[in-house]
Amino acid sequence: MAAFNSEYVLDGFDLTEENQRWFVMEGTSIPELGAPSLPSVTVPGRWGVLPLPVHGYGTSQITLKMMVTDARDGVIGKGGRQFLDINWQLLMSRLHRPGLMTLQHRAPSWAWGRQCRVRLKSISTPKISYGDGNNIIEVTVVFENVDGYWKDPGPKEMNAADLSQISGGSAPIVDARFLIVPEAGKSVKVTDNVSGTWFSWSGNLKPGEMILVEPGDYVASLLKAKSFERSGEWRMPSRQLSQHDAGFALWPNQWGQYACTAVGGDVTVQAGRAYA
Repeated sequence: MAAFNSEYVLDGFDLTEENQRWFVMEGTSIPELGAPSLPSVTVPGRWGVLPLPVHGYGTSQITLKMMVTDARDGVIGKGGRQFLDINWQLLMSRLHRPGLMTLQHRAPSWAWGRQCRVRLKSISTPKISYGDGNNIIEVTVVFENVDGYWKDPGPKEMNAADLSQISGGSAPIVDARFLIVPEAGKSVKVTDNVSGTWFSWSGNLKPGEMILVEPGDYVASLLKAKSFERSGEWRMPSRQLSQHDAGFALWPNQWGQYACTAVGGDVTVQAGRAYA
């Protein structure tokens, strides 16, 4: 059977199962790219269109070719048709989950894995083969990457002046978080150096207070400790937070480097690389 270490883990379950009940097969495609959104405005009487800034990416597909066996106690061929059905139903229970799931992709050459949020899109009609010691089901499983990009499993924390810890990405980071200690009497503004998108916050704080801004969700929270944890916070009125018409994201330059400019306070960033 042409199987290999799957490199794929779904909500903590390896899709090449250690007891050989199912495998991810050769022929599985590499993750597709989400198509960038290309907004534009059509002007009557004008040739072409007026292009608007790219805001992000559409969804993408991950296609996995899988085989289910009749393995019992880790031995293929031992369980017969009864365990072929048992293993098939168990795999289906792993794939059919309520809500979104986390799919990790771990290539052996990478120092870290990548992950994305997915939902099950389709499962092909099972191809069933019965025989002496060779009871198998072959099927193609398609997931939808709902964000259109992959990201590091965990974020890093760094000063906004130096984002070199997350160099190497290829897609915009839309879920970065910013812990801000404003200078007295000043508004804070953070601008992405590549796209020019920005967000700003203005308001009055007491000594020891700081602001956690999550521009992807358009949320600002008041904190009383320098931590990205939200314990004991309350949300600030939205009028004190504003941002670019296209929202805010950290975009990589042509060398995969992220950078932003922060004025009006001390800004710590929590973010992980994003991959197209």
